[in-house]
Amino acid sequence: AVDSSGRNGPVMFSFTDNRRNDTIADLLRPYKGVVQTDGLYGYANAQKECSFTHIGCLVHARRKAVEANGNRKSGTAFELLGLYGSFFHEEGTLVEGFREGSITPEDYLQARKKKLSPILEKIRVLCTSNVDKSIGKLKTALQYPLDRWETLVRFLDYPFATSSNQRAENAIRPFTVGRKNWLLNITE
Repeated sequence: AVDSSGRNGPVMFSFTDNRRNDTIADLLRPYKGVVQTDGLYGYANAQKECSFTHIGCLVHARRKAVEANGNRKSGTAFELLGLYGSFFHEEGTLVEGFREGSITPEDYLQARKKKLSPILEKIRVLCTSNVDKSIGKLKTALQYPLDRWETLVRFLDYPFATSSNQRAENAIRPFTVGRKNWLLNITE
């Protein structure tokens, strides 16, 4: 988690044995802040009955394009990957400047919207114009961001948020790798 100044903030871990809609809603019901997640629909459903602000993850959207592209060096998925690449490069440059303290949160939000919104719009247009004439993994790669568009671009309104939940995923990686090692343990 990152606080409003871009510094590391508190992190909360909670264990549940499932990811059902009602379980997610019960966990997040008392929370009124910003929650950034992967693309699991349970979070979108929980947001309907809870008071948190939901932000999606563009890295998860990009993964669908990687799967659709394979090793190709042309085509719609390849073009989509190029746009994601441009986006993440520009975002990284902006985040670095913000974290160094060389720009205020307000100026950072303005600069980020000015620089990243056009690339995001190109991604949206590419997906919209090709999704109906696509099938299989490519259709999934194009439909995935369109279905989650509002949450994917919401990070632009919060200086402490990024387009990705990679920090959270990296923080839980030891648990997910370890669960295979702990498979025969009796307790959670």
